[in-house]
Amino acid sequence: MDVEFRGRHEAKVVDGLVDAIVEVTETGSTLRAHNLRVVQEMMTTNPQLIANKAAWQDPGSAPRLNRCAVTQGCSQAEMMWVLN
Repeated sequence: MDVEFRGRHEAKVVDGLVDAIVEVTETGSTLRAHNLRVVQEMMTTNPQLIANKAAWQDPGSAPRLNRCAVTQGCSQAEMMWVLN
């Protein structure tokens, strides 16, 4: 059986809808907030910011891309803007 869930995966465990989840997490704070724990770390990731040359030259895009690249800290709104 294939089941697809979107969003709030931690709640599915808490609600008993699933036995376990595989979650990409940076700090684990959401897991702790739901009284969950990491059973096993499966991998370490290395996120990459990839943008085309036109985006780097665009006056609207370049400052946001640069901020993400230099500080390695995009706000969620900026990241959604970059991805869209």
